[in-house]
Amino acid sequence: MGCSSWRTLETEGRETSPIFFNSMTSENRVAEIEEQRRRIIGIKSRRVTFLAIMTVMIFVVMGYSFTVGSSSLTAIDAYKILFDQIFPGTFESDFPSQEVYDNYVFIVTELRAPRVLVAALVGAIFAIGGCITQSILKNPLATPYTLGVSSGACVGASLYYIMGISIVGGTLGLMFNAFIFALLPVVAMMFAITRRTVSSVMLVLSGVAFSYIFSSMNSVMQYFGDDSAVANVVFWTIGDLSRTDLWMGPMLFVGLIVYMAF
Repeated sequence: MGCSSWRTLETEGRETSPIFFNSMTSENRVAEIEEQRRRIIGIKSRRVTFLAIMTVMIFVVMGYSFTVGSSSLTAIDAYKILFDQIFPGTFESDFPSQEVYDNYVFIVTELRAPRVLVAALVGAIFAIGGCITQSILKNPLATPYTLGVSSGACVGASLYYIMGISIVGGTLGLMFNAFIFALLPVVAMMFAITRRTVSSVMLVLSGVAFSYIFSSMNSVMQYFGDDSAVANVVFWTIGDLSRTDLWMGPMLFVGLIVYMAF
């Protein structure tokens, strides 16, 4: 056999040996790991970029909402008033009179700024609540509407406004009614979660059933209710920011810490 034939056999034997295959598998494995790592880094970077853009958009919308209103206060004057509250006396002389300045200060500090802040806090609370709900049920379709939570709260409000039924009086009674009836489907689902035979899809479908039941109850009470009471229920369902409470800020952060701990 010639020298070239021996070299050919030697080369073929090296390429078909287990050691050669193992070395190639290790190289492919390293390349695949690096590819997966680059893919994960790309996904995380896109998420961080998206969150950064959304954060900037939130502040842009808040800044725009701060300048919108029915008064003659312009956007520039609104920011002048806001800046003047941080550094007193900076732009006070830019306004025609002290009375106009005081009226603008009241609009900015007592009406617009608290409502914008509370709207942002309420949105954050809703987002955290939705995230918790979907995480527990492991279903992206789980929302307060599909689970019957919103309909249950509306039934509690209807009982307060239309039927006059509440354990305690005043606004606390309205809050208590809405909270208790919103918890009914949640409690039922939490008991169902302890059974392994119940899937997340069945939980969401059960929530939809709760939602239809509560909606029918609410419709019946509104049909037989007084016009002013029904208007109060509808207005409560839509919601408003006329009565703002900044105590939601500390509650938001406390709830977020507790959620992250679990």
